[in-house]
Amino acid sequence: MKENNESKNMTKEQTTGLGTASLVLGIIGLFFFPLLLGLLAVIFASIQKSKYPTTNAKTGFVLGIIDIILGFITLFIMIAIISAVWKAAFGMM
Repeated sequence: MKENNESKNMTKEQTTGLGTASLVLGIIGLFFFPLLLGLLAVIFASIQKSKYPTTNAKTGFVLGIIDIILGFITLFIMIAIISAVWKAAFGMM
């Protein structure tokens, strides 16, 4: 019986790492590579939530979604700026 309890505790400790990783990736993704890190945060949080839901996983999931949204907004702004500079530099319409 004791071994069974220890294996359950080890499983909880091992699975909470993905929630923490998701949270950390979500925070870092706010500043660097938001699309990539946001996607990884969502994936890790989803795996964590399916096995053993934690607050870190929920927060990491939300931050991952925010990262992805901000990443796409940044991408569209960059495309608009580059196209405006291209038109100004080469006179194309």
